[in-house]
Amino acid sequence: MAGYRANPKSTANKEKQVLARGDLLVGQRSAFGIQLELQQLEEMGQDGEAIALACGIPPIALEDPDYPIEQEQEQALLLTLIEAHQPNSHRLLALEAGANASITLFGLLGLTAMHADTVQHAVQTILSFPELTWGQSHIELGRIKDHDYCRFELEPDIKLGHKGQQLQEFCLLRDLVSSATLIEDIAGPDCTPVAVHLPFAPGPEEAMIQEHFGDCVHYHQESASLLCAPGHFDREPLRQNQAIYRAYLKLVQRVSADLRRQSRYVELVKRQLQLQAIIPDRETLAQALHVSPRTLARKLEAEGASFKELRREVQQSRAEQALRKGELSMAVLAEQLGFADSAAFSRAFKSWTGHAPSTWSKQALTD
Repeated sequence: MAGYRANPKSTANKEKQVLARGDLLVGQRSAFGIQLELQQLEEMGQDGEAIALACGIPPIALEDPDYPIEQEQEQALLLTLIEAHQPNSHRLLALEAGANASITLFGLLGLTAMHADTVQHAVQTILSFPELTWGQSHIELGRIKDHDYCRFELEPDIKLGHKGQQLQEFCLLRDLVSSATLIEDIAGPDCTPVAVHLPFAPGPEEAMIQEHFGDCVHYHQESASLLCAPGHFDREPLRQNQAIYRAYLKLVQRVSADLRRQSRYVELVKRQLQLQAIIPDRETLAQALHVSPRTLARKLEAEGASFKELRREVQQSRAEQALRKGELSMAVLAEQLGFADSAAFSRAFKSWTGHAPSTWSKQALTD
């Protein structure tokens, strides 16, 4: 997993101390990471669900914030967002997105970072779990001469498409502005940069950027950076509490591990089968996942599984749970499990367990 890399004990440049590094760009992250883009599209009067679908993001991802999406899908959505905002400035769009960011939007990860012992530790924590955040930049936190800095760069081989330059500027500016916003949320409104460096020429949005940061923005710079007073990243967060931090961190680690498991197609399909009120057939689930039935079968086969096996496993698990409770009639249970009638369900259940549903239920209730 891309994330925080420990501080080096020494650097080639004695004047420079790298405090933390991390990549926000990951191959796959939770659908939570696209919620800001979808909100901006909706505010423009666009159909966010239709646009997401056109980018290869299925409707399920809009309902389940833990649904894993691919890097290419997220970047396609960003390009669509920029195009929808034309002829207005893509930089202004990035400024608005970054300014509207909040540490609370990170959910459990945000709560964890808020209780770290220093701002540096809070940023390190967020960088350790990029799959639970948003952003496209490589971030370096450091200290050099008379200031602390936070530098933002994009991978040179990032696939940016035909709107590459605009997307690059959008990603850098949004990540820079949102990072400044999050640090203020963590350490207080006076924890602001003394200078902002941007690697492009000023545009029509210059006044808005100046209004946001004050008279400290410099263009035509080597990289996108926040420059801060010495010791800026040593400040204590407003809610610093190591006991709470450790407790939340364990929960974040579990969520991250769950997301990695869900990135396997087998786990994704099983989860969707378990969540549906009526267990779908292969064609229905393939449509919900925005793939063809053949593609669904091929992806499962690549992981040594089949839809038929997974569906039967979920059917049996849900059937046994329902029979233990004894709250549903056979007809209703059969429908929920995707059978044509209770007779078909009874035959299938007996083939799984060797017992009719009524017999199995009686035994389960007496055990």
